[in-house]
Amino acid sequence: MFSYLKLLFKRTQKSPIACFEQYNHAIVISPKKVKAFRQLFALNKSQKLPPSYAFIAAFPYLIKMFADKRFAYSPLGLIHLSSEFIEHQAINYSAPISIKIELKQNINDQRGKLIHIETSIYQNEILSLINNNIMLKKIKTKAATRSVKSQQKYNFTGELLEVIKQAKIINYCKASGDFNPIHINTFMAKLFGFPKPIAHGMYLLNAAIAKTNIEPSYVKAQFKKPCFINTTAEININRGKINVFSERDKLHLDIAFRD
Repeated sequence: MFSYLKLLFKRTQKSPIACFEQYNHAIVISPKKVKAFRQLFALNKSQKLPPSYAFIAAFPYLIKMFADKRFAYSPLGLIHLSSEFIEHQAINYSAPISIKIELKQNINDQRGKLIHIETSIYQNEILSLINNNIMLKKIKTKAATRSVKSQQKYNFTGELLEVIKQAKIINYCKASGDFNPIHINTFMAKLFGFPKPIAHGMYLLNAAIAKTNIEPSYVKAQFKKPCFINTTAEININRGKINVFSERDKLHLDIAFRD
């Protein structure tokens, strides 16, 4: 969490560069972290890790890019809109991998600025997986479009995913390295405008994949309403789509997948 707190002091740049890249070679993922992830989502050793684990594998290097002086914004104000995983071949996380991250920023949007992050993971010099993430930095300007979006109404039915407990979210923080303060406790969450801690969107994604027992080669998650601690999260599966929701009408995660 200390890394996040240091990033609080990062200022928005007036004239940021459009894009920059980072290469990381011969990376070995900690077996303890992989084991912690498997235990958290009840995955045995014979089960393939989901493509979404790639986000966790690359996360320390993504944080380095956010801390880079070329990155234009404070990452604590970023809103994660979507994450797409395209798996070309299964990754053996007990063997070394290489990670290339390309970050494009300052992309105009009526809500502020978009950031596109493309992470490519190689193993044995072969491209194994691509992870595309879209994030939003809200910026208030006089020219910003003040349009009111009509709220889509839902009436989901499904089965229980889980009741989101703080202890499990803390365990995910440890397994993933994502100690964003909004996930830690009520005091920290309120500093950033939330009434109580929220679950990581990526936690919900991994929980949903584990619950359905699918082994997809393609996943695209669109993050919707925040899911607060102690929420009873439910899941609906229908024709290559998974919805994670609560109270029948609150959509938290919209997932498309292919085997």
